[in-house]
Amino acid sequence: IFTDYTGDGVSIEDIDIEDSRSKLENGLLALKNNIWWNFGAGATLEAIVPQEFVRNAAAFDGNQVVDPMLARIGRDPKSGLDPRPSTTGPAASASVMPNNPFFTLANYTGAFDPNAAMLWTDHWTALYSYDITQFESAVKEKLADHSSIPQDYVLEQNYPNPFNPSTTINFALPQTGYVKLTVYNQLGQQVENLVNGVKSAGSYSIVWDASNAPSGLYYYRLETEKAMVMRKMLLIK
Repeated sequence: IFTDYTGDGVSIEDIDIEDSRSKLENGLLALKNNIWWNFGAGATLEAIVPQEFVRNAAAFDGNQVVDPMLARIGRDPKSGLDPRPSTTGPAASASVMPNNPFFTLANYTGAFDPNAAMLWTDHWTALYSYDITQFESAVKEKLADHSSIPQDYVLEQNYPNPFNPSTTINFALPQTGYVKLTVYNQLGQQVENLVNGVKSAGSYSIVWDASNAPSGLYYYRLETEKAMVMRKMLLIK
């Protein structure tokens, strides 16, 4: 899975001596079962893989440009990185088991078990030590539910309301797109940026911990490319 990449795309070096191109065309190099998504080059296979000889190679198979429906790919600690795929998404359904005794069959895709309580990165990789995959910040988000795609953009009333010190905000998206969910105070000043990035279609649940915020009336606003919805909530300490 290759996603959230602003570069041009995928290419194979083409020179006179035996190289990657000849290996690809002879079946010694394979580009199979890849998912490419959110590339700067575009949103089609032709845009991401512009070389026709690559797309026509016998060892080029099962590749697609589709949202892999990962939980989170943000690199900011408050948005988090959670590469576990939705169990109903293409990253899970498109997985294959090579006919090779070296591989052991697992009930999840790769190292990212969708049902695991912890990620394989926890406690030992740099992603954990840099606070990228730790979700103990003021913003906590549950994996989107892709089993039932909503028909419209929805921003529900937070609960509980009034609240102290945390509250839950639910919202739903009918299609994949860029989303912002922001909290403002009565003066219109931004207090917290809960969501800021591309989200797949589905339903989401965000917990805002306002332990460091003063009592008062707050506004939370959902912004997408096609809709904007705002609601009020009351923090009482």
